[in-house]
Amino acid sequence: MTATLVALAKPETPWSRPERPLVIGKDILELLSSSMYVDPMAMYREYVQNSADAIDLARIAGLSECSGVVQIKIDSASRTIAIRDDGIGLSETEFAQRLMALGGSQKRGTQARGFRGVGRLAGLAFAQEIVFRSRQEHEKTVHELRWSGRDVRSMLRSTQTRDLHETVMNSVEAREIPAFGWPKRFFEVELKGVVRHRDDRLLNPQAVFDYLAQVAPVPFHPEFQFAEQIGSLLQSHGVKIGAIDINVDGLGTVVRPHRNSIPFGKSGQTNFLELTTICTPGRDGGTAAVTWVLHSDYRGALPSNSLIGGWRFRVGDIQIGSNDLLAPLFPEERFNSWCVAETHVIDSRILPNGRRDHFEQNSFYLDLINHLAPHTREIAQRCRATSIHRNLIRHIETGLVGCEQKIKLFARASLADSAASKLAAQLDRDIQQIERLARRSVIAADQQIGYERRIKLLRQRLVRARDSRARRSGLEQFTPSQRIVLTEVLHSIYRAQPDLQTAQDLVDRILKRLSKTLKRRQHS
Repeated sequence: MTATLVALAKPETPWSRPERPLVIGKDILELLSSSMYVDPMAMYREYVQNSADAIDLARIAGLSECSGVVQIKIDSASRTIAIRDDGIGLSETEFAQRLMALGGSQKRGTQARGFRGVGRLAGLAFAQEIVFRSRQEHEKTVHELRWSGRDVRSMLRSTQTRDLHETVMNSVEAREIPAFGWPKRFFEVELKGVVRHRDDRLLNPQAVFDYLAQVAPVPFHPEFQFAEQIGSLLQSHGVKIGAIDINVDGLGTVVRPHRNSIPFGKSGQTNFLELTTICTPGRDGGTAAVTWVLHSDYRGALPSNSLIGGWRFRVGDIQIGSNDLLAPLFPEERFNSWCVAETHVIDSRILPNGRRDHFEQNSFYLDLINHLAPHTREIAQRCRATSIHRNLIRHIETGLVGCEQKIKLFARASLADSAASKLAAQLDRDIQQIERLARRSVIAADQQIGYERRIKLLRQRLVRARDSRARRSGLEQFTPSQRIVLTEVLHSIYRAQPDLQTAQDLVDRILKRLSKTLKRRQHS
């Protein structure tokens, strides 16, 4: 008999909760401020987003005189930025607690745009000092809280161990000041000692204006012909666009950059004449997102200064990330910069990431991307079709111009008969080729008729040029013996020079010089 070894069951060691207190180090503050935002301009987006949420709350509460205005003042001389809104404001009891809390936002689970509670720290990376001010209606004081960016950075650089609580408490000061001269309800953030970053865009009013025109929840320009159609579509799905009015001091009210047409370099301008809308279904039978696509003639990548190129995403009418999030879905990524499109996310399970430069990669977001992929391919097909059409038109136009120049050359009396014969044969072939190109199906019917008319005129000019050559030789002023010599010389030039136009220019200069010499001898 063989013995079987039986493993003895080992008792499972139970799990238990750690008894030591959680240590949250000071470096978490750096992750939530300077390391959080790659693009310094995102600071404006974060503060404007908070203003938009505060304005929404004021309207829901039915507070009077809430015009939904955000004022931005930039003083480059003192390197100061002030952003103020007329939203609901913060009361004295909640002011300091809310502005010192990290990641403890009360917005999560609501319709608010922000919900992580870290956006207010965006300015710490770019200013020496941040001062928050607020007041609610009927309060007699204005509440102020000051974060010292200089102290925060100093403590973060220090090798002395500090926890997060100690770092924050040593960086923040608060006070109450008389409300005289201040609005009766407001919230303001003032950034002092703004650091120079790259091209100093943070203190460039025009750069700030252009940035907010792209990302902020501001209205379309009143003359944009598709504004009402897009607004009605989004409102039917619960998205209200243009929730706030942003005024950048010295530049006026910010509006979206979309227009009916945009300049397109040397080729004039491109017009927007067609709008396509797309509703992406959600898993539960609702709508996950609404998309609109503005179609142009797709002549190439839209100029970067148009501020509208690329397929963009928005949540709460605020742009998420840049204009190239969807570029990888195009068969050729370059076609993303040819289009103008926006997807407004409605499903709350499709979440922006912490930086708001992309989305959390969950199954709901991937469903949305898979639904949009066929539409990117359709745009790519339009881009290719118009590219083929433009190239075809370019070949036709170039061919027509070339034929006109060759007919002028053919009509010159000084052109040798052998060269003229070759040129005439080439003209016949070129005109036939242009006719074939002009009959392609991608050429519109009215364009085909126009090309047929121009080709007919070319043929008539060629016939007249042939008749004219048959009546004159171009060497009539010379004696018969001189013509024999000149003909041989000119033929040699045509044989030696493959470019007919260059050869003819040389022949014309020779004949002109000989003609002048002949006239001088006749007069002497």
